[in-house]
Amino acid sequence: MAPSLPALLAYIGPDVTLPLASVLAALVGVVLMFWNLTWSAVVKVFRFVFRLKTKVPTVSTANVGAAPELTVSDGQAEGAGSV
Repeated sequence: MAPSLPALLAYIGPDVTLPLASVLAALVGVVLMFWNLTWSAVVKVFRFVFRLKTKVPTVSTANVGAAPELTVSDGQAEGAGSV
């Protein structure tokens, strides 16, 4: 008769768990040392998997540096900067 899973887990002692904890701590340490690279890789994979179908709006360069249009009526200036 094969032993049940809880019976097998009862025999796991510190001689097994300490090396596993050490390996886990080493892996976490490496991830934290290279956190910027790790996070950028996660973001790139996320963006690749869940690509959005929307396009990024572009800025028109036709009116760059142009002054705002002002209209004068009754001696008051109206336009982009009026209050």
